[in-house]
Amino acid sequence: MVQVIVFYSVLPIFESPYTTLFSKVRENVLKEDGCIQYELFVSPFNPLRFCLVEKWVSQTALDAHLTTNHMADYFAQSRDFFTDKPIIEIKDIVNERYL
Repeated sequence: MVQVIVFYSVLPIFESPYTTLFSKVRENVLKEDGCIQYELFVSPFNPLRFCLVEKWVSQTALDAHLTTNHMADYFAQSRDFFTDKPIIEIKDIVNERYL
């Protein structure tokens, strides 16, 4: 199992367009083979600061997700929304790797 955690901020003028776009892409992502979780969290202290948490059954499933048409559309539509590059962390579940 693979977990992805992404931290990023959006520009103020794109807060509403971004959350609308994310909601639409999330519907498609949750239907993908291997998707366990795809949740967006917002900071209670800064409504422009987000944390995306994804969980996939395998790296192969995550790789396939990144090549879908809906993700290509999402990346193209949202590229100007962000204040800077996201911080992306990809993790293996400890139990599966070490136990």
